[in-house]
Amino acid sequence: MSAQFPFPCARCGCCCMAIVCPVGLEFGGRELPCEFLTFSEDVAFCILLDNGFASKEDIGADLGCCMKGRAVNRTTRAIVDWASLPLETKRGIVRGVQEGQGAILQNPSRKLR
Repeated sequence: MSAQFPFPCARCGCCCMAIVCPVGLEFGGRELPCEFLTFSEDVAFCILLDNGFASKEDIGADLGCCMKGRAVNRTTRAIVDWASLPLETKRGIVRGVQEGQGAILQNPSRKLR
């Protein structure tokens, strides 16, 4: 964690589902979720990092939660800051998205290069 990202990284993969990082772009990644994102149970892994093509610093891993998004509770309609959610909640939401029970939306004005 850092002053810039005060909440711990949950290794949930949400950031890689919403945007392809600069290293992913270098290796030809253009689709969302990032094609280099993989999971073991509910923990996200980067194929580029795991195979030595990128460092944690290159992809921003373990610096703290970098997601600048909001989550909406469908029942209460409460809106909360994604980064402040508990680790298991983040992983559960991402699992639901993988199972087709929700979506991670990206700013439509942001284009992949």
